[in-house]
Amino acid sequence: MTSSAWPEFLAKTPRFSFNLNSSYEVLSESGQKIEFAVRTEGHRE
Repeated sequence: MTSSAWPEFLAKTPRFSFNLNSSYEVLSESGQKIEFAVRTEGHRE
């Protein structure tokens, strides 16, 4: 499915849910590596 088809597909779907997990690594000015993660859940009924 192309990305342009997703809005129409989701608009016709009676309900759905998703889980999104992201992680990030950044360097502080001192050179210390900082890692953190974000978890997002969503649904439409």
